[in-house]
Amino acid sequence: MKKLVALLFIAFLVLSLATVLGCGGTETEPSESPQEVADKYMQASIDLDVDTAYSYLSETDKETLTLDVMREEAEAAVEIMGSTDISYTVGTENIEGDKATVEVTVTITDKESGESQELTEDLDLVKEGGEWKVYLSTMEQ
Repeated sequence: MKKLVALLFIAFLVLSLATVLGCGGTETEPSESPQEVADKYMQASIDLDVDTAYSYLSETDKETLTLDVMREEAEAAVEIMGSTDISYTVGTENIEGDKATVEVTVTITDKESGESQELTEDLDLVKEGGEWKVYLSTMEQ
């Protein structure tokens, strides 16, 4: 059970480690919706594709979370997540001007015991340069 609690913490960390895209589009019409950005961020995080996940982060987050630190956190997560399956679903989005939230549910299943836990959180996004970016800085408040 302690392992599942640790894994839920890692899942929360993965959720916290950013979600949004950074290419194309105009100031008024982003090329991707907040849901699409959240989905791509989550998949990159689960695949431990740190460079891609980092590309979805807001500039504010990149000022406080370097790519090297994010890589170190991903390496630590690999050790903990070795005997687990992680999946996620992206739920509803709520857009208010240049801010959005997307509901994300992460399911972690222990391969040995078969026990699973779910964690549902709202992932915050902000529009930067006309594109949606994951905004983790709100998680510190």
